[in-house]
Amino acid sequence: MQWQGARRHPEAPKRWSGINFDDRLLGSIEKRIAAKCAKNYGSDVILLVAVRPALTAIPDMEALLRRLDLPNNIPFTAVYVGGDFPTSSYAQGGYKAWQVHPARTPPD
Repeated sequence: MQWQGARRHPEAPKRWSGINFDDRLLGSIEKRIAAKCAKNYGSDVILLVAVRPALTAIPDMEALLRRLDLPNNIPFTAVYVGGDFPTSSYAQGGYKAWQVHPARTPPD
C-alpha cells in the first residue's frame, strides 16, 4: 500500500483516513518500551526503539517525543528512539535518533 500511489496503481488510496497516525505511533513506541522494561537484559544495556514512519517528519517526531510517557522503572542505561523519516514540505528527511532516557537537556 505504501508505494501504490508512487506507482500510479489504480487502486491506490487517494487519501488517508482513520485514527491520528502520530498518536498511534507514539502509543506504539510507549508500548514497545514498556514491554522491554518488563524483561531483564542484565546491566549496561542500551535500548534502541526503531521506527519507520511513512508520514511523520522529524520536527513532528520531536514534538511527539516531548509527550512520551515512560515507565517508572527503566532497567536500561539509556533509551533511544530513532528511525528513517520522510522528507516533507517543511523538513528534510533521513535517519535521526533521540535519547529519551535519561532525559537530556538540549544545549544552549
